[in-house]
Amino acid sequence: MSAWTVAMLASGALFSATVAYFTWVRIPQWRELTYEEFRADFGRWLRRADAVQPMLAVAFLVSTVRFAQGADGANRLVAWVAAGGLAVSLVGSVAVMVPLQRRIAAGRSRRPEQARQRWYRGHLVRTSLVMPAFALAVVAAI
Repeated sequence: MSAWTVAMLASGALFSATVAYFTWVRIPQWRELTYEEFRADFGRWLRRADAVQPMLAVAFLVSTVRFAQGADGANRLVAWVAAGGLAVSLVGSVAVMVPLQRRIAAGRSRRPEQARQRWYRGHLVRTSLVMPAFALAVVAAI
């Protein structure tokens, strides 16, 4: 197994796990909170996630691209599809999700409840790109 394969699988597993954690644990808990409770807790979790998630996402994307460059046949195609899903997720995160989550955490949303719902939907879209990308990366590696 090459170093790029190990890097792709390790960073992909860690990044996917963090994305899944927010989807299946934090969002259901946040739905039960008032907006102010949500905003405070969201800000705490955001500081933790921002310290790790971008690095893991970039590592996953770079290692997937490097794996794809060295792969042959169907494995190459599957890895490129995985990288494409990751790239779309990263662009969407930087363009839409990061500005939105910063407004929420800072309490600068004009329509706070709508901002919260928009973040939930955006994160579910991110999850729907990241989880299949990781599954495809695993398939490409075997």
